[in-house]
Amino acid sequence: MPDKNAQAQSQREAEIAAQQKREEAARAAQPTEAKPEKLLPFLNTAKERYTTNIADLNAKRTVQQDKITQNEEKIERLTSKADRLSATNDMMKRLTAGTFLEAAADAIIARNQKRIDKIEKKQIPNAEKKIAEHEKRIEALDRKIEMQQRKADKCTALSNVITSFVIMDPAKRRAQFSQAMDTLNRVTKESLEAKLDRCTDRNAVLQKRLQSGKLTQAQAKRVGTQISKNLETIHQVEAKLSKLEALTLPYAQQPPAHQDLAQADAERRITDAVQSGEVRVNPLAETISVDVAELAADRAREAIQLEAAKLVAAMSPQEKKDFMNRADAYKTRTPTPVEIAVFEMLAAEEKAQARPAQAAPQQGFVLSRQKRTAMADRAAQAQHQPARTDRQNQQHDLE
Repeated sequence: MPDKNAQAQSQREAEIAAQQKREEAARAAQPTEAKPEKLLPFLNTAKERYTTNIADLNAKRTVQQDKITQNEEKIERLTSKADRLSATNDMMKRLTAGTFLEAAADAIIARNQKRIDKIEKKQIPNAEKKIAEHEKRIEALDRKIEMQQRKADKCTALSNVITSFVIMDPAKRRAQFSQAMDTLNRVTKESLEAKLDRCTDRNAVLQKRLQSGKLTQAQAKRVGTQISKNLETIHQVEAKLSKLEALTLPYAQQPPAHQDLAQADAERRITDAVQSGEVRVNPLAETISVDVAELAADRAREAIQLEAAKLVAAMSPQEKKDFMNRADAYKTRTPTPVEIAVFEMLAAEEKAQARPAQAAPQQGFVLSRQKRTAMADRAAQAQHQPARTDRQNQQHDLE
């Protein structure tokens, strides 16, 4: 009996294991849904709003695309109809030429030609015009969709930046922070570039209005004010872009010490924003991206300068000459930032060494021709005159 019970128990366990394997295989075969992102509540609310906007814009885009398809199909039908009428006219001309039916056929041919002209000169161009209008609306919708998507991406990246602060494992903390900041930088740069394009296009339109000569004095003043504000915005955007572009090395590739400094700076700025009550997603994301990038770029430049200085200090005079003569090597590859820094240091060193011997020619080069002539005349006179006393020099200075 015990053997039979053990055998039955073993059989049940085998059946249960087999059932579990079948259930696992069935679950694996079913399509898996993506796990929802876990964002901070206020960022999650903002992202849901942007996602809803994207869905609405995509629905409008689909309507415009359907209208384009309808007009394209209409053009195909009209083109086919015009081809049939043209073929009918050709056939009637051949069959009725020189017969008593020629006059009646000519009337039909003329009527068909009017229909062909209407199709080719009015109906098809109208459909093509509508297609162009719908395509223009789609381009505007695409720009809005991209803008909303960038805002949604900012929410995700900013949430990941903030949640990285509480990760205890240094490696995992740096990995999440770096990845989130690289995403935030990319999206912020795209947003700033789009804003720069909008401001530039807007200014071009305003400049054209201002130069048209059709504005009253009051209107011209208002347009001039708008141009000035746009130019100020353009300068601000360009300054922010230059800070982002100065960060040539992604956060994920920076040394751990630089990642920690950037993370501490980001945490401080976010804490200040929360305490001041100024927590708006897009301004906060832009501020964190631009300001932390500026700090990280400064640290990267300092590290590059330090490494370059060590290399220069270890070089012999001949090695320095060889390095300066390697310009041809950079025609086939781009020099590294450290190599560029070394080259600049060596060039400054050469310039400093050559400065005493070149001082006189440089001074003469800077002076105007009139001053150089006057100096030469005074020098020539000095050779034929006795040296002045101190009293005479003082009197000359007073004169």
